[in-house]
Amino acid sequence: MSVGIIKVSTESGVYYDEIRYYAESLGQLKIDLFLIIINPENKKFEIVIGEVKDISSLGLKEYSQLIGYCLSSYSGYGLLINVNGGASKNLTDLLALDEDLSIVRRLTQAGELIEHQFGVFKWNSKNSQAESLQLGRIYSLPAMIIELCDKIKTGT
Repeated sequence: MSVGIIKVSTESGVYYDEIRYYAESLGQLKIDLFLIIINPENKKFEIVIGEVKDISSLGLKEYSQLIGYCLSSYSGYGLLINVNGGASKNLTDLLALDEDLSIVRRLTQAGELIEHQFGVFKWNSKNSQAESLQLGRIYSLPAMIIELCDKIKTGT
């Protein structure tokens, strides 16, 4: 992931020391997909992690993997995406009954509060669109992007 972040930011012409320090701190995480959104005015940025699977139904194992990646990368947003498949009954029931399982708030060693939000989607290969499974905190990709852009605009 760190090499990918450095490559994308360098090629796009928005390579800052802050991004390099962040990328170098990640180690060798094996992330399927990431999106980096950068505000060039204040050099704030946010990473969205995508964990992509191609299985009949997503379960707690895949959801836990996404949470682990987001926590260890300090990413505020994580998307679990299944290609042409849905979620297991167990995962659906867990996330439907307890929305708190789709948002994690924690303090860093420096005392900074970090919030991680998660959502579960299906990639429909027939129409090349991500479809929300209405599980987790993130139901809408456009709404997530608007929230994320507001966050890096103000720097909070």
